[in-house]
Amino acid sequence: MAGAAGTAHQRRVGDTLGRFILIILIVAITAGHLSDFPIICTISAALLLSYACYFRRGSLLLCGILFLLLSIDDIGRWIPVFSEVPVIWKLTVIVFSFLAVSPFRGCRSWSTWFKYGKIEGFTIAAVAGVSLVSAVALIAWAGWSDNLGIAVKMAQGVRHYPKPLTFMVLIPCFAALNALMEEIVFRGVLQTALSEFFHNPYLIIAMQASAFAAFHFAMGFPNGWTGYGMTLLYGSALGYLKQWTDGLFAPWLCHLMADLTIFYYVVNLTLQHAA
Repeated sequence: MAGAAGTAHQRRVGDTLGRFILIILIVAITAGHLSDFPIICTISAALLLSYACYFRRGSLLLCGILFLLLSIDDIGRWIPVFSEVPVIWKLTVIVFSFLAVSPFRGCRSWSTWFKYGKIEGFTIAAVAGVSLVSAVALIAWAGWSDNLGIAVKMAQGVRHYPKPLTFMVLIPCFAALNALMEEIVFRGVLQTALSEFFHNPYLIIAMQASAFAAFHFAMGFPNGWTGYGMTLLYGSALGYLKQWTDGLFAPWLCHLMADLTIFYYVVNLTLQHAA
């Protein structure tokens, strides 16, 4: 009995230590994006990948590969199409990451997070409320800020296309795809992986939201420390919707509305300046 109790105690200590290390790694990845030392992101993501391999955690293996590739920004900058249209880089990273883990049965976790989720009255009201507040906040930030981030560069890339094509096809497609890619990474893969280690939903939501905000710190819309705070609150709201509905549709829909606001605002602003 004593031996069994000792083994159980060691297992609990090991689990606690493992969760603590995981928190440190997620914080390090977040801190790397908030600092002037991007190498911290790469090292932290590589350590997360090593952690997943050592403890044989399939969900974290996918996280490690995703964050490692996303942290190596220079790859995207080398290829013009990735630099001009970051959503294509995100899509490439996600597809490659899923292909990389596909041979491992324990990593095929689509069914655990790629769900539509339940949609009811509260969900519809929450989506509408979050979408309205975020749209107003984004436009207010854009009027205050003198750095609209990478969205301006993307707008420059479509200003030569006919307006009907830009406003009716390109912007909705970009917004829908970008929102889906980011929801897959943060509310899908990361939030679900964290839920396998932690039971406190507020901690899970805060960790994924902080990572989400940090990825937008340098060139996002919004960006900087003000943008980080805004995106942290927004990512928390999306995380709560994911938790509440047990699916990605509600947070994706909110994210889509925000991205549509961003792209329409920046493209319209770019076309006005070009006129």
